Amino acid sequence: SIITNFCKHYVKKNIAVALFISQMACQDSIVNPDNSYEGIFQSFWEIMDERYVFFEEKNVDWDKVHKDWLPVFKEIKTDSAAVAAFDSIIRIVNDAHVWVRSNNGERAEMFSDDRFFLVFWKIYKRYGFSKIREGVRYHTAQLPGSVAYIRVLPLLEVVNYNQLELEGYDYTNGLIIDLRDCTGGFESGYKICGIFYSGIKTLTYSQTKSGKAHNAFTKPEPLWLRGAGLVPDDIPLVVLINGNTYSMGHGIATIISDLTNCVIVGEPTSGGGGSIFEVFLPGGWSFSYTSTRYINHLGQLTEKGLSPHVIIPVSRPFYDEVHSQTGEDPQLEKALEIITAF
Repeated sequence: SIITNFCKHYVKKNIAVALFISQMACQDSIVNPDNSYEGIFQSFWEIMDERYVFFEEKNVDWDKVHKDWLPVFKEIKTDSAAVAAFDSIIRIVNDAHVWVRSNNGERAEMFSDDRFFLVFWKIYKRYGFSKIREGVRYHTAQLPGSVAYIRVLPLLEVVNYNQLELEGYDYTNGLIIDLRDCTGGFESGYKICGIFYSGIKTLTYSQTKSGKAHNAFTKPEPLWLRGAGLVPDDIPLVVLINGNTYSMGHGIATIISDLTNCVIVGEPTSGGGGSIFEVFLPGGWSFSYTSTRYINHLGQLTEKGLSPHVIIPVSRPFYDEVHSQTGEDPQLEKALEIITAF
């Protein structure tokens, strides 16, 4: 998930900069000092009521949540029961950026335990990846046929263009950007998008709350970055996404699709077009909520998932019986097929 609490923009010496400052928690966020389960819920509900940004888009009746669940929390006797109740509430909100953590580490969240993740080292071996370089939260590699590969891992934070060392790879025929299983990271990870353009460009627009009303927002503010222009415009580009592409991963995919003539392959992302803020609750509990929402160049919110141009599903049976054993990757194969056809 993207972790930030505000953005500040400035121009200094003709260099455009987007400064993102992160903060994990804020002590004064506790609304009610009552550390009973009822008090914990009340603080959670009031903070969400004033600061959460997607009530209308998620079609959530937040007053009804209070009416239905306050009596439940009055009767709760254990941390586990409280976590289970918060788990149900989070599913009403339907936002994986919202989670609640108890003082003993139990966590209520949207992501389920039945997700499966690709076995990338088997993919690398099966398809002849070479010159594999493991950077800080990213991998680069060479594929046969003059195709290069960049994989973005979760929690990408700092991108040094020189350290990418793209000049050490042959991508004459194409470049694959793999955002599959990238479940989130930091806004500063968006800097990787700068390899595709030169000069100053707006990557996305952000809005925060301007008042307590659920529909009270600031005007959209541009988030911009000076690009490095490392990849020429005429290089074929394929972006791989799947259901585990979320938050920062989803945002990077959205931005690249806006800025380049890429082909997106795989499965729809899970969305997450916003940044989060984590706050303390009474009794040592804490929770996070979506505090900023992002808007693309068409003026559309990017909270919902991004659909690929070419859908190549990977089923659970295929994963269990084939991919996890052999590394067979039909999504990567389709990306290579598309690049070959350019």
